[in-house]
Amino acid sequence: MPIFLASTDSELTITHVHGHDETTRHLRDMGIVVGAKVRLLSKEGRSIIMVLSGSRIALDSNLASRIMVG
Repeated sequence: MPIFLASTDSELTITHVHGHDETTRHLRDMGIVVGAKVRLLSKEGRSIIMVLSGSRIALDSNLASRIMVG
């Protein structure tokens, strides 16, 4: 499921990241890779704030929609 559909304050595992090479490379550079554990802190519409490796990351709806979690 897309990360913006997940419940807030839940531990999630990234299962897939899709998009063009440039987009996936940008997300990978931030540590958003398959198998990474994240915690969804908040969501406003499809924009999100998540914790990844102790850092808070805010993503707009365009990038957030490309991250699938399980």
